[in-house]
Amino acid sequence: MKSFEEFKETLLESFDIELNEYKEKFENIQDVIMKSNIKIQEIDKKILELSKSKDSSFDIFSPSEHGEDFNSLEIGKLNKTMEVLKEELETDKKIEMELKSKISNKEKIVKMVDTYKVPKEEISNIGEIKKCKEKLEFCSKICITDSNRCKIELEKIINDLSNIIDDNVSRETLN
Repeated sequence: MKSFEEFKETLLESFDIELNEYKEKFENIQDVIMKSNIKIQEIDKKILELSKSKDSSFDIFSPSEHGEDFNSLEIGKLNKTMEVLKEELETDKKIEMELKSKISNKEKIVKMVDTYKVPKEEISNIGEIKKCKEKLEFCSKICITDSNRCKIELEKIINDLSNIIDDNVSRETLN
């Protein structure tokens, strides 16, 4: 069963590498989301400050043409910037959820592979099958010189293989 254990270790290493990549991406997207939230809060504060400092008397006594003042234009630009940030934030949150799901699935698979062990019945069956193989090799050597003994050995092999198959079928139906 050494080859199965080697395969299991190789598989676990591969899953661990992939899992670490997902975790790194997850951490990076969380940083991006946090930074976006901070930017949105800062823009909100700027908009609030600009709307509070808006002075209607300035428009009345200003020698320039009546139109939109600097604060209104700046608030409009900040609102557009905030909309773009919110759209990017939603996209980033979707990516975060996908990565979270992938990490969870990979962790489940790693746990299943890590805890999987070959049932002892399968190991004993392999031993019995190896014995049958040895008997067949023996039969191929003596079939010409001792055909009667070869027939007896072949009947034993047929019975042994039938028992192994019956055991496996009965185990499969129980599961």
